[in-house]
Amino acid sequence: MEKIKLIYFHSLRANEHSQYFTYFQELLDAWPQVKEVVADLYPDFIERLDEEFALLGKIRKSSYTKYIMTAERRIERCLTGMSALLTSALHHFDPAMEDAAKDLYYRFKAFGIIRRKDYMAELSAIEIWMDALRSPEYAAKATLIGLMPWVDELAAAKTAFVELYHQRLSEAAQKPHGRLRVARRSVETVYDRMIDRIVAASIVGDTPGAFDEFIVRLNVVADKFRELLHRHAGKDLGKGGCTCIEPIPPQMATGKPVTVVPKVYYRDADTGADAGVELSLGHDFSITYRNNIRPGMAELTIRGKGGYTGKKRMTFSIEASIAVEG
Repeated sequence: MEKIKLIYFHSLRANEHSQYFTYFQELLDAWPQVKEVVADLYPDFIERLDEEFALLGKIRKSSYTKYIMTAERRIERCLTGMSALLTSALHHFDPAMEDAAKDLYYRFKAFGIIRRKDYMAELSAIEIWMDALRSPEYAAKATLIGLMPWVDELAAAKTAFVELYHQRLSEAAQKPHGRLRVARRSVETVYDRMIDRIVAASIVGDTPGAFDEFIVRLNVVADKFRELLHRHAGKDLGKGGCTCIEPIPPQMATGKPVTVVPKVYYRDADTGADAGVELSLGHDFSITYRNNIRPGMAELTIRGKGGYTGKKRMTFSIEASIAVEG
């Protein structure tokens, strides 16, 4: 059976996102047998897609939109830079620097790069993150790593964003950009349920393979949008601090190649997508290794695939096995 190709919808730009789901709707209308399987979900899908289109129209009418998006990108760049600084310090030769980075890194993951439903929740998380860095418990560690200038810049960026957010010309134009993010995810939720239903029907239905042509056509559309993601600026894994690779703990030498696969996250600062999107090995990146058999420092290289380009390297240690005497 043909598999339905994966798209990271959060990285699609506004018009692209709605266009993909419009194509999906048109395919359903052209394949009544498939549409019947999701007939109970179809009205809800159309209603949520219509809401997304309505919000897009309001956003286009707001004279403040482009300035708010610029201010949002300023915040995103601050968080990206802080993430890069923390990730780099995790591999510092100074144990004090490394210990400080480990502590703050997990704080950052908790407060700085989790996905948010609206701007106010995200700004609240940023405020908590800044307060933590300024607190007596963490200020010395943040200063040691060099995060405090970033905290000042992040505070200024947050203030600028909030001022712009509240300067919109009318109540109708005050919240649609934040609501659009919620609307997009709402459409995606129904879409995921419909896809699960279609896949299940294609496997256990009375006529195996009956949905194959529909899935092939949907994958043709998916390929076009995956190519758009590939061409978008900011999808280079080696660019700035967009890519975060979780630290790899020391590995034991076994005489065979050590091929541990770390979790890889990507933060798309240019499109305004939330941070910490986990990438998939095979779909989004491949891995090659060097010096990964004998004890010492091994190196792995992450290379972008599909909607991602570029590469990023990191090292991890391989330790000699300790023989235990009887």
